[in-house]
Amino acid sequence: MHYFIDGYNLLFRLPQQKLSFEKSREEVINSLLGVKLSLTVVFDGGGGDRSERTHKGPLEIVYTAKGQSADSYILEELSWIKKPGDHTVITSDKPLGLQCRQLGASVKSVPDFLEALYKKQAIKKAEKPSKDNDKDLSRLLKIFQM
Repeated sequence: MHYFIDGYNLLFRLPQQKLSFEKSREEVINSLLGVKLSLTVVFDGGGGDRSERTHKGPLEIVYTAKGQSADSYILEELSWIKKPGDHTVITSDKPLGLQCRQLGASVKSVPDFLEALYKKQAIKKAEKPSKDNDKDLSRLLKIFQM
């Protein structure tokens, strides 16, 4: 299963922190690095003429091209994928969610996704204690304040 995350939808659903916009985005990206899932986080770029794709470890980070929204980027990607049912889009944007479902992808709201991460983390922690898991969980809890 691969997950596309509507980056700013996630960021704006978090409690307001006293960080710059750029720092808040970096905190979200760094928090997602500890998640053991196949993830692509997509942010509205607004900068160049082409989308910018980078990787931080296993996490793919996309900044869309000027004039392209994260929503349209995600929809375009899903339209090219042979098995969209193997993908889940993380967003609380209802129109985007509806369009993704029409293309065959699953959709989870931001709160449902975060809750699932915490449950998965708790199960893994019970099965095999690890200092890295505790560190990742602490970082996620701090950023998402849950």
